[in-house]
Amino acid sequence: MTGAEFAGGLVGRLEGTIANSYAVGHISSASGLAGGAVGAVGWNGRLLRSYAAATVAGGAGGGLVGQNDFIAERASEASFWDMQASGCEASACGEGKSTADMRLRTTFTGWDFSTVWGIDEGVGYPFLWFTHLSLPVDTPSGCAPEYAAWAAAHTNIWGTADFSVLPWADFSTAWLLDERPAAGFAGSAGFAVSRFELGDEEILVELALTVGGAAKQGPLNGWLAVEGLNELGGTWETVAAQQPSDVPLSFMSGSASVVFARPAGFRFFRPVVRMSGGGGTALRAPAPTP
Repeated sequence: MTGAEFAGGLVGRLEGTIANSYAVGHISSASGLAGGAVGAVGWNGRLLRSYAAATVAGGAGGGLVGQNDFIAERASEASFWDMQASGCEASACGEGKSTADMRLRTTFTGWDFSTVWGIDEGVGYPFLWFTHLSLPVDTPSGCAPEYAAWAAAHTNIWGTADFSVLPWADFSTAWLLDERPAAGFAGSAGFAVSRFELGDEEILVELALTVGGAAKQGPLNGWLAVEGLNELGGTWETVAAQQPSDVPLSFMSGSASVVFARPAGFRFFRPVVRMSGGGGTALRAPAPTP
């Protein structure tokens, strides 16, 4: 990236807010006002939770920011640059780190490594989760990338970040991993998946149920099942379910939990509540709250 006046890996002159971004490559400016991420930060500019690992050329170059017109402490927050990669020991704002430190999660205090960022510890720089995902081919054009990141933030457990085999409608009901309370809802039925854990040998499902706004007490006229995606046929199959001889799906203080043996040969799962009268409700994961 070369600029006649201001040059930066993200923007030449920043007058707004940039968050959760990074810049790599080579930055230079004829005037010398070059920054790894931002050439110059204006009075209204702020750079949050971002980093630069770009080489910077220019007489007034900065590893992260070339020039700052604002208070340094407010112009950037939790933002860093690689001093070795940039060739710059100084910046108008931000914090310089060694290449080794830039590859450690502990360096990036205050960053969200659950749903926004990922890192191969000791191997590479932080990356944005949504850039490492292969989403369903029919993903709606207006879908926020944060939804995909939330659903796949811990794909190291699955060994895959490729969800292209899933139709979007199925992707939104496939429980890959979730650590958020009350994270999945079945329409207006009042169900919520408060816990869904996938171990090497077991699947734990914990449900919450409210009726008229109050926590349900006692048994439910139905049972819990887990479906797995048959990737060859593209269909969901029941791979684990409560049996008629099992204790009914009983809610004590609005909560019920069931443990199933985890079947082999499946990567994607979703819990389903089946009512005695027939039919089933796949518990759908909502988009995360920004």
